[in-house]
Amino acid sequence: MHLIVSLNPPTSYEALRSVLSRVNVRVEFVASGLHSKIYIVDSVDGSRFAAIGSSNLTSGGLSGNIETNVLLCGDEVAQFNLESHFEFISTMAEPLSPEVLERYRETYESYKRNNPPTARGKLQSRPQRLKSAAAKEFIQFWKAVYCVHELVDDLARKHFPELPVYAAIDHFWHFVVNVTGEDATAREIEQYGRNEAVRRMFTEYAEWDNEGEQYWRVLAQKIELLQALLNESVIQNLTMSQARDVYAALHSSEMPIQRFGRDKDFVNDNSIEQVIETFSVLLHGEQRIEFRIDAVLSKHKLKHFGPSGVQELNGWYHPSRFPVRNSLAEKALQVLQIEPLQ
Repeated sequence: MHLIVSLNPPTSYEALRSVLSRVNVRVEFVASGLHSKIYIVDSVDGSRFAAIGSSNLTSGGLSGNIETNVLLCGDEVAQFNLESHFEFISTMAEPLSPEVLERYRETYESYKRNNPPTARGKLQSRPQRLKSAAAKEFIQFWKAVYCVHELVDDLARKHFPELPVYAAIDHFWHFVVNVTGEDATAREIEQYGRNEAVRRMFTEYAEWDNEGEQYWRVLAQKIELLQALLNESVIQNLTMSQARDVYAALHSSEMPIQRFGRDKDFVNDNSIEQVIETFSVLLHGEQRIEFRIDAVLSKHKLKHFGPSGVQELNGWYHPSRFPVRNSLAEKALQVLQIEPLQ
């Protein structure tokens, strides 16, 4: 499903949150000015129909209200170029991420409390363009991880009460890929369905980790270290030695450090002023996360600190808000049959 919405009241925050956690739904938003109601449906038998009219995608719009719509079937959909018009609207839209949705939540809840007749929660007037591929791909990756987050949220809080859910999920990727394996995971999904299989496997993972190495404690220590060194109130006092500790704490840096001494290169090839500026933009900037990632991979780029390190550091510092993106996470999503939409 491809859904484009106007992110203004009375568009429902709760409905969007529910839809966003679905795997096969691509959700985009237009900050202001969208008033079209277009529905194009491909049926299982190969037929196509479309509707244009006054109906919003609500229970009232679909069944309770007095609405006026024109229904087009078969070749009529192509004749009136409805699909092309829908794609034209999509060019003016942006992907709806959990971050954008949470920002909209305050606007929506204020609208519900006060119900002003002209409440409009504008996020920005026009889409901004991203330069780096990593920044463009992050939202789709995040959307896929968000599906898992919503499936295991209660289990993660039960078994790992001291860890944010995204941090608990990070080691789950290792369990899926390297402990359970692709074939066994496929059998679980075939037997129980993907959603139930994910929950069953997460429970097995929690028991495995808590009864074994308790790696979650290592993750908690990593988060504590990074948040202590990079907190907004102290980051301007960061020393190069501490910056090196931050760099060494990242999984993406382990192999380059062991093989090539990249931690020394990181210290020697960047000034502490550059490091502080880049880390501050990434971790404490006011822009949405995809634009902060884009900025630190272009305008504020550090040597030996590429897309993997940038997206990993962001996740470890903000484990309650963002997932850690790495190749293992992407492999696990593929094994779990929850691949990011392109």
